[in-house]
Amino acid sequence: MPEKLKVFQNIVAQEVPVAETTVPLVTTSSTERAVIKDVDCIDLGANVTLDLDGRSMATGDSLGVLTRTKKLVVDTNSVLSLKFPSRANVGFRGMFFGHGGIEGNNYIEGGPTVMTPQITSISTGADASKSRTSGFVHVHSVTGDITFFAILNGMVYEHNHLGQLLTSFPFGTSATRQMCTDGIYMYGVTTTSAFTRRHIESGVTDSFTCAPNINVPADNQGSYTLYHNGKLYNKGNGGHGYAQIITLTGNPALNCAVQQVANNDLAVGGYSDGATVVTTVAGVPYIVEQGTNYFTYWNLDTDVVTKVASGSTASTEYGNGACEVSPGVALIFGEHNDRIVIIDMNESPPAWSTSTWQDGNPYSTVQASNCFGNKFTIAGGIVPIAPRSFSALVSGVTITES
Repeated sequence: MPEKLKVFQNIVAQEVPVAETTVPLVTTSSTERAVIKDVDCIDLGANVTLDLDGRSMATGDSLGVLTRTKKLVVDTNSVLSLKFPSRANVGFRGMFFGHGGIEGNNYIEGGPTVMTPQITSISTGADASKSRTSGFVHVHSVTGDITFFAILNGMVYEHNHLGQLLTSFPFGTSATRQMCTDGIYMYGVTTTSAFTRRHIESGVTDSFTCAPNINVPADNQGSYTLYHNGKLYNKGNGGHGYAQIITLTGNPALNCAVQQVANNDLAVGGYSDGATVVTTVAGVPYIVEQGTNYFTYWNLDTDVVTKVASGSTASTEYGNGACEVSPGVALIFGEHNDRIVIIDMNESPPAWSTSTWQDGNPYSTVQASNCFGNKFTIAGGIVPIAPRSFSALVSGVTITES
């Protein structure tokens, strides 16, 4: 029975559809066996398995890497293959920036439900003290690359999904601690009468004036600057019962009009864990904010604000921990007991739930107290997911029966 060294597959950047897919790697005939010595796969996506005749031999990690160095015998009339689960063409992608180096920074992909995310810790210990106070996810208009932007005291940092720092640049002033995006530009309030706009990909930056005055979101107890449908929504801190709506002109030479909104139902308590814009499956947009004593939802179609007495005992002093994790669903990180709050605006009334480290918060990799810190953010949201394009190298020995 002669043996022959063989590279069974050397796949480079092969595209895989979003539907459930099986890709054969090794196929043996009735007179052939194989001993696989090395399997190295990258860029698979999450939950891809190495399958031998219906048996799972290995599972890739959440970063899409699958490696097997232990010998694997493939009998006659057998197939060794990669099995790709189906996935949606849009999904959640986020990066959590922890404060203090305990929880660290986590790359997050959406799972089958909002309570079953795929999380990869990308830095821990001394490398993890990357405090940030606001952020967003961006999909490049040409390459399709997904990156994560986050700000701290007027400096913006762009990271890839591995946590590697790609760029950093000043934005606004040291008082600019909240920012938002419309997918093309990023915005941040700089003074009580001005805000900054920067083109995300070209870097072209403009300053706009606005009147009457607006609040600069506070360093301590700060709330939000959010974008929706040609307007910025701005609130100074968690206890404020007022906010501003800035209508964007698109022309730095033109003053932007400000609508002052006074409504005690906007006050969520002494602190705000964060706020985000969500759009329900039915197409209704809301600003959802979680605070110490209440959460509020602001219907941006009707301008009706509703306050609900479901608090988080929030003490998040410096960061905006909110993002949209699924259509119409807000995910909000909070300092108290390293918690998350999930608010589903698709339900009537909205469904509110919370999870802390004590009951296994699925968005935390360290189940212990005081690991989030008090200056953190989540740069995340719903983005289009490109077709998978993976690479694989499979080598071993073939044995042919005489």
